[in-house]
Amino acid sequence: MAKIGIDCKLYRNTGSYGSPVWSEITKVKDVTLNLDKNEIDVSTREAVWTAIRGGLKNGSLDVSYQAVAGDTVLDALITSFMSNTAIEFAVMDGAIATSGSKGLRASMEVMTMPREEQLQGAVVYNFTIKVTYATNAPTWFTVGS
Repeated sequence: MAKIGIDCKLYRNTGSYGSPVWSEITKVKDVTLNLDKNEIDVSTREAVWTAIRGGLKNGSLDVSYQAVAGDTVLDALITSFMSNTAIEFAVMDGAIATSGSKGLRASMEVMTMPREEQLQGAVVYNFTIKVTYATNAPTWFTVGS
């Protein structure tokens, strides 16, 4: 059966890396997980084909977030932008407590935060959040394995 977006989950860790406390971020509207890597040309004159190897990986999230006054998650995202601080996220294809759910776990920092104020719509922030330096490298993991 196909997975659909509403069943996917975005979490932030309010604990430590070793003892995570995953708190679901429920006021997100749309989430896009962007993963790619740089291409390194390793071609030589002995080959007739261009040879490419993967280089450094890049990870980012594009998140639409509905603003609500007094929201501690919104406050944390704005603080990440204003203070250059990392937040650990888990971007999952299901509940983090469900065996078999898969996703990216990474420390990330908010890089952009435009705010939409449409006449007939809720105020929405469109955050771009990117992998940042942390002691623990990003991982792709499966719950229960």
